[in-house]
Amino acid sequence: MMTPDRDISILLADDHTLMRQILKDALNREPGIRVTADTDNGRKAVELAENYAPDIIILDINMPGINGIETAKRLIKDNPKTKILALSMHCEPYYIHGMIHAGSSGFLIKTCPFSELLTAVKTIVGGDRYLCLETRKALAASPSEKQDADPSIARLTDRETEILKHIAEGLTSLEISKTLYISKRTVDIHRANIMRKLNINTIAGLTLFAVREKVIAV
Repeated sequence: MMTPDRDISILLADDHTLMRQILKDALNREPGIRVTADTDNGRKAVELAENYAPDIIILDINMPGINGIETAKRLIKDNPKTKILALSMHCEPYYIHGMIHAGSSGFLIKTCPFSELLTAVKTIVGGDRYLCLETRKALAASPSEKQDADPSIARLTDRETEILKHIAEGLTSLEISKTLYISKRTVDIHRANIMRKLNINTIAGLTLFAVREKVIAV
């Protein structure tokens, strides 16, 4: 719980420079709030969180390097007292479930007004969870988390499932090749096959799929 004599410290992680700068300036104009650091990627967010120990991290889901879900997992593991507010353009239930399971205390769509962002920040720092209206509607329209899962996981080979796991953990193709003792080209071929079989074309999407199918633990 925050005390009146101390500002809420925020770490911003969003790969859109203009969006990040606008949010930073707007938040710093608010009494009792200060942005102590900002970054455009997940790895740096983990590093900055360790250095600054912010009260809350506003975290975009789609970022280069480590995606939002994997970043959230690492942040919570290293800084269990830090709160995370997921910020995204996506409102599909599997994105929401993925971030909440990774440890996020809230989920906000980027189309929400700035006033709602402030409400979400204060609510989460106060110890409660915050889900914007669009997020709640998306979850209500989904009968169950299980039904959101895509059964096409069965279409992957054991090797493809193994590579999917490493992708979801934030490893690059080169890192995966070194881990599995195979060529980077082979990893890239498997990655392309995985995307084709699952009809998922982004790393964030693959990660969320892996979370839903319990290929990785959260």
